[in-house]
Amino acid sequence: MLARDSKAAVIDRMKEVFENPNPFTLGGFFVKAATRNSLEAWVASKDHDRDGKPVPRIAFIGVEERGGARDRKKFEARLATLSGGQYVLPGRDVTLDRYGNVPVSVYKVVLSRLGMMSDQTRNLKDAHARRLAKRGLVAKGQRSEYFLGRDRASGRPKGIYKLVSKGKIAEIFKFVRTEPNYSAKLPVTAIVNGLVSQKASRVTGAAIRAALKRQKLRG
Repeated sequence: MLARDSKAAVIDRMKEVFENPNPFTLGGFFVKAATRNSLEAWVASKDHDRDGKPVPRIAFIGVEERGGARDRKKFEARLATLSGGQYVLPGRDVTLDRYGNVPVSVYKVVLSRLGMMSDQTRNLKDAHARRLAKRGLVAKGQRSEYFLGRDRASGRPKGIYKLVSKGKIAEIFKFVRTEPNYSAKLPVTAIVNGLVSQKASRVTGAAIRAALKRQKLRG
């Protein structure tokens, strides 16, 4: 019961400190319940899925707990050769989902159009490139509407842009050299310890009384 209440308290705090968190984020913790053979119970982050594959929840939940710089994202690693190893942030013109995040489909389209998908069969097909060309949606020197923009003065990669129509360009992702830093605002350990300190005596007493009552009924 204490572990379940602790998880609920963490989720409540997430709803307070995060702006419109999505279900994926809110589902980032699980409870390991106590058993007769193991009296320990705890709350932990889901950093692996049911198949044992890593899940990047801890990458962004962890930095919200401890503060400081976040880990490199997989998308940033994929674009490293284009960005020069810079950090990648949403551009001013990208359409975000209702939770304020860049949709996964946008990441996939950008990688596909730039020919950077790990599965080569998922990169831009020649037939689709020809259709884009017929519609006049191919950036200069590219095969698609997406292209790498550079600073005119320094030549530094600035971000990923999209040719929306003739003469109209949209900024989809921007590159920054300074690593993003976060303030600590989700003290998971403190939240759990605080709830346990507050409720432990009452919950333990209720459990003991219930056990004694069951024992009395059996006798």
